[in-house]
Amino acid sequence: MKCFQCGKRFDYRKNSGICPRCGSFNWKEQGEKETGGAATDTGGKGTTAFLIFSIAVFLISAFGVTAFSVLYEEKVEKEFKQEILETEAERKEHVMGEAFSFQDMQLTVEEVRILEEEQGGTPKCPEGMKLAAVRLSGESDGKRTDGNRLSDAYVQYGGGSYRQMENGRFETVYGSWYSLHLFDSCELWDQREGEGWIVFLVDKDTEEFTLCLEERADVNLVVIRAVHAIPVWLEEDLADE
Repeated sequence: MKCFQCGKRFDYRKNSGICPRCGSFNWKEQGEKETGGAATDTGGKGTTAFLIFSIAVFLISAFGVTAFSVLYEEKVEKEFKQEILETEAERKEHVMGEAFSFQDMQLTVEEVRILEEEQGGTPKCPEGMKLAAVRLSGESDGKRTDGNRLSDAYVQYGGGSYRQMENGRFETVYGSWYSLHLFDSCELWDQREGEGWIVFLVDKDTEEFTLCLEERADVNLVVIRAVHAIPVWLEEDLADE
């Protein structure tokens, strides 16, 4: 090592850093090596390069694992949806008055009536149509789950399918004339038993149709597992109820 004070070269370790000529103490810098000539500082650069390399390898590995996990989950979900689409929903037949299992509930179609129009005030249905009201009753565990939620029903007749009238629309147009408690999609949330009506616009000359309730599963009830079909015949005596 070369003394910083007088310039004499000496063995740093043998003399414990003290110059034998002038007695000055010399501090050895980190990474300095005695090579018989000038000291070379390479330790700091080598450590930094290794650290950067290690971080890069870690990030690449982590990104690769995450990307693989996402792609694998998407593949599994796609295959599941495709399997569901290729599976035909089971059709289950029932009769009025029969209690049947539906998702996490027990449902019964109690009766089906025509909402008759009176002269002098009751809003008229669209020409050639009439209102058919279906009374449902049900039981559940009263929990707020998708299994206790009912999707919109529909009726089939004459080769066509017709979705139920939205409850909000019925209340707006006909609510002041018919004091019906409508069966809400979440009727059996927070209560174990409930009943109410769902309403359909059907052709004026229709005397019977098949009520269809879709039993669904999965999050947000997107998968149709079965269709419950109940044939019904219409009665005309529900005016001003």
